[in-house]
Amino acid sequence: LVKETEIQYASSGIRYLITNADAVIEPTPYKERRIEFIGDSITCGYGIGGNPGVPFSTEYESADDAYAVLCARELDADYQLVSFSGIGVISRFVEPERDEPLTDVLISSLYSKIDAVLCKRMSLPASRWEFHKFRPQVIVVNLGTNDASYTRGIREREEQFCQKYAEFLRIVHTENPQAEIVCTLGVMDNQLMPEVRRAAKMLTETSFPVLVHEEQKMRPDEPLGCDKHPSAKVHRRMAESLRIFLLKHTVFGRK
Repeated sequence: LVKETEIQYASSGIRYLITNADAVIEPTPYKERRIEFIGDSITCGYGIGGNPGVPFSTEYESADDAYAVLCARELDADYQLVSFSGIGVISRFVEPERDEPLTDVLISSLYSKIDAVLCKRMSLPASRWEFHKFRPQVIVVNLGTNDASYTRGIREREEQFCQKYAEFLRIVHTENPQAEIVCTLGVMDNQLMPEVRRAAKMLTETSFPVLVHEEQKMRPDEPLGCDKHPSAKVHRRMAESLRIFLLKHTVFGRK
């Protein structure tokens, strides 16, 4: 079973399985390669099935067709997604007329919890995610597109983003000390790419290595999805570019 849309639009789960009395149920063994993606609407596949003239609905969202899952499939890797449309490090997406950050749901509040959004919706305490259950060798972080709607080239805000971005990467590393971290950004907006590089350089020099893969920005001749998001064609291009990078620079290419 695959739920193609994200948690903020609907929730689903399995309550129980009914089997024959003599049935044996065993978990599928993990593949040799395991990868985790942390991101926003791009990772969710927001608008991938639509076009700029179509209002977004969940009909046009499919994480299963987005770059992250495509890349994992090409690498023959088990994958895990932690993604939420509009999310950021210091602010969710904000409209141009708003000058304050939107901080009700940020990646730091979701990452270490089990279904934090659903728990908030149902007024339930969120349990801590059990990181030992899925140990990726590589973690790809694709954040900063929505933060740029708030930072807007203002230096103080960019400094805040860099600091909080580095803090979040430290959390990711603490919870997954075995994983190589790859930061990527740029297909929709690359304003904060210098800050991503700065945070990665600082951590590499002082704490643990962080790799950076800059995505090629969408070209004028490439088709768009809903709300100027990447189309299926762009996602395929992103997946291939990332696959090549991971095979060249991470453990996936050393085995």
